[in-house]
Amino acid sequence: MDNFDTERFIIEIISRPSIWDNSSLDYSDRDLKKKCWEKVVDLFGEQEQTVEQKKSLGLVLQKRWKSIRSCYAREVKRQNNVKSGSGATNRKSEYIYFKQLQFLQKVVAIREIGVEEENSESTELGERPKQKVTNKRKLTVDDDPFVQALNNSIEQRRPAVIWPYFLLNPKDNRNAKVASRILKHVTKIYDLKWQLRDGQYLSEDRGAVIVSNHQSSLDILGMFNIWEVADKITAIAKKELFYVWPFGLSAYLGGVVFIDRNNSKGAYKQLQVTSEVMVKKKTKIWVFPEGTRNKDYTKLLPFKKGAFNIAVAAQVPIIPVVFSPYYFINREKYIFNKGHVVIQCLEPVPTTGLSMKDVPDLIQKIHDQMTVTYKKLFKEVLTDLPADYPITVIG
Repeated sequence: MDNFDTERFIIEIISRPSIWDNSSLDYSDRDLKKKCWEKVVDLFGEQEQTVEQKKSLGLVLQKRWKSIRSCYAREVKRQNNVKSGSGATNRKSEYIYFKQLQFLQKVVAIREIGVEEENSESTELGERPKQKVTNKRKLTVDDDPFVQALNNSIEQRRPAVIWPYFLLNPKDNRNAKVASRILKHVTKIYDLKWQLRDGQYLSEDRGAVIVSNHQSSLDILGMFNIWEVADKITAIAKKELFYVWPFGLSAYLGGVVFIDRNNSKGAYKQLQVTSEVMVKKKTKIWVFPEGTRNKDYTKLLPFKKGAFNIAVAAQVPIIPVVFSPYYFINREKYIFNKGHVVIQCLEPVPTTGLSMKDVPDLIQKIHDQMTVTYKKLFKEVLTDLPADYPITVIG
């Protein structure tokens, strides 16, 4: 199979836990597993295939998956040996798909690999990375305790509630609405209260780009409180978040669009498709234009152009949404108090008649509007606090 898209193959496998997740109730369902493999065969096969051709391709894909899984197991064992000093290796580079396969960490038993598996090893193990490995900071759930709590919440509800519905309607943005009704209750863990204002701007049945300030992974809880109001809505996220499992898988099945920021052509193509869906299906797209979490709660970071380019190209309005500052968090001292967050929706800004040359002025206009609102909300939430409240940020 020349030019086989292994990354896409892994993503399709991840979205079908009955194939790989031996902790899932669906794993023992042979009929469901067969249907999942048949779907994968349809995705990677030619348009018109005979029954025999499908069966043959199915065996090839199953063998390829077994090989990929074995390569991951070998890599984990190799790294463990290196860390413990119990073994030496001549191999310097990490298995190319190791990070994408982190979801297997809980379900793959690392054991001595027999002769049969050694003989069945495919060329995947010998592949070299097509791109130079960058020294990016590794994304882990330890970076933000909220993600860990959300992952735990997803794990607890997965078999009975979320996964069956998601798997019946994969990559459907309505899945996120279903999940939001359940997962927004994670708020109770943190004793947070969310207040949505002027939500009517989000409920209008039309395509739009929502831009919001980004302070923490807690923003996701705020989005869950908005999903019911906005109805058809999806979000754009960096590709790395997909591999924070099971949150990443839930987001993927819920219709979140993952963008590879290291692949500008691929990202641009994905955004074009997303823009078309936004217009035709009257779907709203949520973007954090700051591009990264803002750890300075006193001001907004500069906005990147992506969200505004999408809106102008599609001639859809931009809806600014401002989260009040998270005054209850102190990252350095690991303090997290109970708190109140106001989510203020601003009046939609039209883009009809605008061109790309108008984007810089559009960005400045919306940044100014959101900054004014942000400062007002900062004063409001601090004023409403009791006198003995332990302030964690400088107001």
